[in-house]
Amino acid sequence: MQENLKWSTYPLEGNHDFASPINSQDFNGPTDPTITYLADLWKVWLSEEAIAEFRINGFYSDVLRLSNGTVIPNVRVIAVNTEACYNSNYYLMADRDDPGGMLAWFEETLYNMEATG
Repeated sequence: MQENLKWSTYPLEGNHDFASPINSQDFNGPTDPTITYLADLWKVWLSEEAIAEFRINGFYSDVLRLSNGTVIPNVRVIAVNTEACYNSNYYLMADRDDPGGMLAWFEETLYNMEATG
């Protein structure tokens, strides 16, 4: 598939992509098996830094790259984990303020983007 696409691809799971059981990602537990599986599949699309971030809780940022590999300066793709906002994920009862630290990570990512230009 990667060879046939003419554009850059930035994968992201949605709230119904978790299935064992569905809607049950524990942001306070060990690495989720679905995230581990997806990270292994998606490592061909993303930088090592983005995959390392994704493996933690299922969100990442990466530089914007054209299909020919050219990096667009000062532009990043930010991919958030929508499972952190899904009201049927009962694990969120334990971490209602900022599941997996995603909001803090997002704020830091934006700050770093501003600081580096």
